[in-house]
Amino acid sequence: MIYKQYIHCKVSYGTYSMLCSFIYGSYLPNEIVELWDGLMQFSQNVRCSWIVLWDFNAVMSNRDRIGGMDVDETAASEFKNCIIDSNLLELKFNGIDFTWSNNQSGHDRIWRKLDWCFVNDYWMEEWTESYCEKRSPGISDHPPQSLFI
Repeated sequence: MIYKQYIHCKVSYGTYSMLCSFIYGSYLPNEIVELWDGLMQFSQNVRCSWIVLWDFNAVMSNRDRIGGMDVDETAASEFKNCIIDSNLLELKFNGIDFTWSNNQSGHDRIWRKLDWCFVNDYWMEEWTESYCEKRSPGISDHPPQSLFI
């Protein structure tokens, strides 16, 4: 299914299959709430391995940022609640912590952890050693990411 901020798809390879949700979250507060509602609603019907990843345009706490304004606690809470209510957990990762920068220099530089990778319990049971690798950014303001199963 295709929606404004995410695409859900089923990926199959031999006897393996999984659900994947690719995210491009809005930076507008009134729109990102639609993403949280959509993920929570979708999660109610998931009975197999599910991975939810990429650019959420959201942080969960001040630990997910360097520079700029403090995190909006209400927005961070809504994001955390969505993940908890969707029965998701962050997949372990290697690489950089902060996945977005405003590409300014000095004191004007802002870093954020906006790119996330979450999985459900079915995923963790099936692919216990899987992880996400977040590399250094190139020409984009977000770094390339790889998933290893």
